[in-house]
Amino acid sequence: MRHAIEDVEYAEYLFDRFYGIGSCESGGVTRLGYTEVEDEMHRALCALGEEKGYGHFADQVGNTYLYRPQYSMDEPFWLVGSHLDSVIEGGRYDGVAGIIAGLLVMGWAERDGLDLPIRVGAMRCEESSNFGRSTIGSGLITKEIYKHDVGEAVNKQGETLHEVFDRKGYSLTPDRIQGIHEYLELHIEQGKVLEEYGDAVGIVSTIAGPRRFKVHVHGNAEHSGATPMGMRSDALAAAAEIILEVEEIGKSEAMHQSVATVGVMTNHPNALNVIPGEVELGIDMRGIDVA
Repeated sequence: MRHAIEDVEYAEYLFDRFYGIGSCESGGVTRLGYTEVEDEMHRALCALGEEKGYGHFADQVGNTYLYRPQYSMDEPFWLVGSHLDSVIEGGRYDGVAGIIAGLLVMGWAERDGLDLPIRVGAMRCEESSNFGRSTIGSGLITKEIYKHDVGEAVNKQGETLHEVFDRKGYSLTPDRIQGIHEYLELHIEQGKVLEEYGDAVGIVSTIAGPRRFKVHVHGNAEHSGATPMGMRSDALAAAAEIILEVEEIGKSEAMHQSVATVGVMTNHPNALNVIPGEVELGIDMRGIDVA
C-alpha cells in the first residue's frame, strides 16, 4: 500500500513538471513538433531522469531516451515510451501519460531489483499539426518514412523540415534504431469507448492507418448580390457537398471500423458579400483495412 501511494504521488509530480509547458488559455496545451516548446518538454524529461540518476541521450533526429546507467548501451533493451508534442490546444495527457508510465516502470525495476535493461523513449513530432506529417521522429529511425517523404514539409512558420533539421543539427538520413526487444506504450484513450462501457483499461488489438487528402475546389469569386443564382460557380457550396459525402463514406464503412473526417477548411476570399471562389479541404480517413 505504501508503494502504491508513493507511485501515485510520483506520477502526480511528473505530470506537474510537464503541466505548464505550452499551456493555453483554453485549458489545453500547444506543443508543436520541432519547436522550442517541444524542446522544453524534452529538457524537462532529461531533468527528471537526472533526478533519479538515469542517463539520457538524443538520437540523430532528436528523439530522447533515458536509460539505467548500469547497462551497456550496446545490449538489447525494452523501450517504453510515447511522445511529448501535441496538436493545437490538445489534451495534457496525450503522449505524456506514456512517458510517465515509462518512468514508473523504470522505477519499479530499480526498486524490485529486476535485471531489465529498460529505456524510456520520447519520440519527436508524433502529431501532424506543425508539418502536416505525423510520426516523423519514429518514422525516420524505423525507416518507415524517408528524407524525400518529409524533407520539404513546411511548418507553421514557413520553414521546411530540412531547414529545421539543419538549424538543430539533426539528420534526415539517420541510422535505423537497433536492439529493441519490445516496444510498449501506454496511451490515454482519445475517444470515449472505454468511458461509455465503464472499462478502466483497453488493450490495442489493431492500429488504424490514416489516408489524408487535400482537396482544392475551384469556382468563381463574384459579387454575391449582383450574380444570379443560376450563373454562379460557388466553391463553398460544392465543398459542402463533399464534406457531407465524406461523412457518408465514414458511416458506410463503420462496420469495418473505418472513420472519415473533414477537419480543415480554408475559404477564399472569405468575405460576406463575395461568392467563394476557392476552397481547400483537409480530409482524414482511417481504418484497419487498406481496401
